[in-house]
Amino acid sequence: MGQDGSKQAGGLPGHGSASSPSSSSSASKLSHSSIPSMLRNKLSRGVNLNMKVLIMGERNTGKTALWNMLQRKRFVEDHITTKEIQVATVDWSFKLSDVTVKVEVWDVVDKGKRSSSRQSMDSLKINFEDEASLDGIVPERTDDNDELFLDASTINVMKGAHAVIFMVDPTKKWTFDYVQREIKKVPDNVWVLIVSNYKDLDDRRVVPAYDIELFAEQAGTRVTSCEASMKNRFGVKAIKTFFNLPFLQMERAVLEQQLKRNEEELTLASEEMKMIVEEQDYGYYVEWLRREYEQRKAEGGSIKLAERSEGKNESHNVRRSSMHIPASQERPDSMAPSPVEAPPIPQQP
Repeated sequence: MGQDGSKQAGGLPGHGSASSPSSSSSASKLSHSSIPSMLRNKLSRGVNLNMKVLIMGERNTGKTALWNMLQRKRFVEDHITTKEIQVATVDWSFKLSDVTVKVEVWDVVDKGKRSSSRQSMDSLKINFEDEASLDGIVPERTDDNDELFLDASTINVMKGAHAVIFMVDPTKKWTFDYVQREIKKVPDNVWVLIVSNYKDLDDRRVVPAYDIELFAEQAGTRVTSCEASMKNRFGVKAIKTFFNLPFLQMERAVLEQQLKRNEEELTLASEEMKMIVEEQDYGYYVEWLRREYEQRKAEGGSIKLAERSEGKNESHNVRRSSMHIPASQERPDSMAPSPVEAPPIPQQP
């Protein structure tokens, strides 16, 4: 897989990177399938990670069929050419995690089929939380009939991607040639699944299954393959299981960042402990405490000294902080003249 693409996909996995200045003013929108109500309710409770999955391949390899299948839609026998990129949010979760994942699946079109600007603008209605994926590029307009379309030539689809699914029709060799060519553009940190579709037409295949498996093994550690048939949903389980790989990579990156922050906080806590121990002066503390007690007594008040209980640590710390008293030193309970609560202790003179 190529190095160029990896430079485009920076930032923490699952979190959109800052968009370019032009992206904020870009009017380009992607066609987004409506989100089912149950999934919408699930996501409304909060999303921990955002995962972007691309479906790529030559025309008529089953990209849109897979895109529909992941949305639990029915298989359509007739082939309908997809005019431009379309996006859907699908329901998926990792069985061993409580993390809520928003999975966006992109049905990628390399070169869009032109339609009138009015029809295209009517269909391009999506409100992305992260428009950085558009990379600030306005869809191409042509001189003839003022046409407008969105495809991989006008949008950096690899930006922010966590996984790519390449669809292959083994009855057509050029669809496998496409994968061998385009996989070089995939960033090295992105997982890749090569799906050999049309398993139901196995007797017509011209690309042996072994060739695809061997290519996947040699392409990199994050490249794998499987066989499938969109017609009868064979291979669906393998494709959905593949989603575990980019998700676990994203989760690991977040955990590593949390661990790094934890190590920094542990170092600061250790330094703070050493500083407090070094600043302790018992003689000064007892003398100050005696003068404080005498002053309160002369004012006619009474003091209830701090209880030595872990449940009171928070209130103790507030008083210590205001008096600049070392944390390990506390006033003896025997010095308390009565259990009546005293007003807050003033600043140390």
